[in-house]
Formats: sequence, C-alpha cells, structure tokens
Amino acid sequence: MARPNSQTFFSVESPAKPLVMFVDDDPMILASVNRQLARKLTSIDFVFCDSGVKALAEAAKRTPDILFSDLRMPVMDGLAFLTEFSKRYPKATRFAITGQLAASELVELETLVEQVFSKPIDCVQLQEIIVSVISRPDEI
Repeated sequence: MARPNSQTFFSVESPAKPLVMFVDDDPMILASVNRQLARKLTSIDFVFCDSGVKALAEAAKRTPDILFSDLRMPVMDGLAFLTEFSKRYPKATRFAITGQLAASELVELETLVEQVFSKPIDCVQLQEIIVSVISRPDEI
C-alpha cells in the first residue's frame, strides 16, 4: 500500500462494512493508524485523507459512519472541514483530534463533534471508541 503524502489518500474498504474516515495532514499519523487499526479491525473499512478537501470528495462517494479529524490542517482547517462535513453528513459520528485547542474553538466544536481528543492519541483508545460506536444499533 502506498505511503500517504500531500498528494494522495488511501483506503481499505468494501461497501458492506461500516466506514471510518481519518483526516490528518501528517502522513505519519495516517500510516500509523492504518498499520495499527485497519489490519486489526477487519470488519470495518477505513479511508485515510490528508486534507479536508479530499475528505469531502471521498465522503461524497461513500459516507463515513465515523470520522476522526485533525483540527490544525493547511488550506481547510479542521473547524471549517468539520462544519461543512456536519452539514452534509449529520448522521456520521464525528471526533476531533488536536495537539492544541483554544477555548473559543472548544465552544464551536461542541455542536460539531461528540468528543475532542488530545494528540497523541493511543490506537488502543481509538479502537475502543470505534468498536463502541459501531456496536450502537442506532448509530450505523
């Protein structure tokens, strides 16, 4: 599988499985999550995008059930991306991941995401969150 970079995104998916999308401009984070989660959670499909613009294009092809988005990204920051994504896909469960967060951003995020996580986030914790959301019968 190709290593993600600023020009690409990659996915591991099939239409019958729940879909989890990760959006982060850091290719090392995307590769790490792919390596640690996509291979363990084989009953779930994953899409990895390195920008909000690419994520919106991918979501138009197949709506993710769960979204994890970084907040600090170039071109379209995470707040702008999450705002647009939530308008288009209000039923998707959304989470934000960030290394830094201003109090004003937290107020804006309250209506956009279920929870905000600090970087670095542990992949075991991510796995638990994904399994928990997927197991909610009214969510997927």
